[in-house]
Amino acid sequence: MDTLSTKRFSSLLSTLSLILMLTGCGGTKAPNSAPTTQAPPPVSTSGSATQNTPTTAPVSASGSSSQPIAPNATAPGTSANNQSSTTTSTGQTTNPGNSPAVGTGEEKIKTFSWGFIDKTGTIIIKPQFEDVRPFSEGLAGVKKDRLWGFIDKKGNIVIKPHYDNVTKFVNGFAAVLMGDHWGFIRKDNLMVVNTQYVEVHPFSEHKAAVKPDQTWGFIDERNTMLIKPTYTDVGDFSEDLAPVEVKDTWGFIDDLGNMIIKPAFLKAYSFKNSLADVEVAIPKSGVKNALVDKNGIVTFVDQLHTRQNFVEGMAMLERHSSWGFVNEEGKTVVDPIYDSVESFSDGLACVRSGLKKGYIDKDGKVVINLQFENARPFSDGFAGVRVAVE
Repeated sequence: MDTLSTKRFSSLLSTLSLILMLTGCGGTKAPNSAPTTQAPPPVSTSGSATQNTPTTAPVSASGSSSQPIAPNATAPGTSANNQSSTTTSTGQTTNPGNSPAVGTGEEKIKTFSWGFIDKTGTIIIKPQFEDVRPFSEGLAGVKKDRLWGFIDKKGNIVIKPHYDNVTKFVNGFAAVLMGDHWGFIRKDNLMVVNTQYVEVHPFSEHKAAVKPDQTWGFIDERNTMLIKPTYTDVGDFSEDLAPVEVKDTWGFIDDLGNMIIKPAFLKAYSFKNSLADVEVAIPKSGVKNALVDKNGIVTFVDQLHTRQNFVEGMAMLERHSSWGFVNEEGKTVVDPIYDSVESFSDGLACVRSGLKKGYIDKDGKVVINLQFENARPFSDGFAGVRVAVE
């Protein structure tokens, strides 16, 4: 090949190489371009891939996070003990209305409902209620579809749920709430006291403490105001006397409203066997526990001998954040080994260890195993318990 042809051929090769480089042909990238290969997503400890999420959750107009709550998290402002929940067979808790976590597809949803057991621990009324009140005078308040009614000991609905709240029956009457006000019904659901009070106490000695507005008074079973509302706080009538608060001090009145024991106490409780517990302020010594008789004579006692602490002859004992019981002689009869306890009722006490509740007798023997998610004291031979229902 002559010299001219050689130069022309070399120039042609140079031009062709430049074109290939500019068009990206031949698998060669343009100079200074960054790699475009995507990094793999981070892997969780369980071995499944997880995707990065923003560090700040979106916030709703109300100021709360609109991000779904984690399956085993407690909703803001909600107690973990009181929150209504469902649980999968794997033990994972979900909020009501949420679907179970995606997994094998074998998860079974458990919901928690209230029913009643007898003293053998046998379920007598199957769990089906959102909440319950203790049995009293043969009836118990139950909550269904967010409203309260009453059942008998066979589980039959005797007063259809339509109240916003109820108390147990005492002396033939139960307090019921409709809207923001309380009244009283009889066992036949007859409204004997219209819902007109902000707060009420159960009837005791044919009188009930009621709070129409800012102060307390007492009515009879026909809603006649026997003692005008003039007290900032009150207790219940017992042995013909009731404790009342006047200007930050407590005294006792009779059923006509006469002040029998003048206000002189920081706190006072109802009479029992002719004595009442009171708290007295002693200069330079602080608050002292005492007993007062119906003549107003005060006897100072230690806390162990305060009567309101004892129920069925037993008082709760706390030691290093654990709980047990002492008897009226001050002897520890149930060692403080429980996380919480409730007063004895019908001879048994409800106790909690960890997340489960059960019942002990006055010797400290466990008579119904700690197996319930929640439980109430025995009354009329029955106790309300909250259990998982598949």
